[in-house]
Amino acid sequence: MGNIDIRLQFRRIAQALYAQAEVASGTGHAVTTGILREVIIRKFLKPHLPQSFDVRAGIIVDSEKKQSRQQDCVIVDTRLPLIDVGSDTHAVFVAESVIATIEIKSELGTSQLLDALESTTITRRLSRKGEQTYQKGGALIKVPRALPILTYIFAYDGLELGRELINSK
Repeated sequence: MGNIDIRLQFRRIAQALYAQAEVASGTGHAVTTGILREVIIRKFLKPHLPQSFDVRAGIIVDSEKKQSRQQDCVIVDTRLPLIDVGSDTHAVFVAESVIATIEIKSELGTSQLLDALESTTITRRLSRKGEQTYQKGGALIKVPRALPILTYIFAYDGLELGRELINSK
């Protein structure tokens, strides 16, 4: 049995996701393409997460009445409450139940990056109260103060940041 080349495997996964994204772009409608590309990421993530986690889209609210912008992907701990809006894919989330968010961009240029960073800043500033507990197999982790929501930006295409940032100065 040969050795597994992890980098090669990640490249293959990226190529498969890119191929699905290309198929989604065949709609010729930017909003529809964007929605389909979000679905691709949600479907990819779901089987890689613990059973008590789900991936949806929606708005996050906190106990101080602050809220996030619309989130493309929200990784949520389903053991905690969410506010049903009559959809299997979208919800309003209580900040304490959210593990992470992912902003998904078909194209990431300077303005899209700045907008995504502003959105992630708003999300990370949401108030989360109480102790967080995570269990995986026999391991039990208790965090006495809630950690900030993890935020990520995923882009299918875009300019190289180094060049783009240099050219914008």
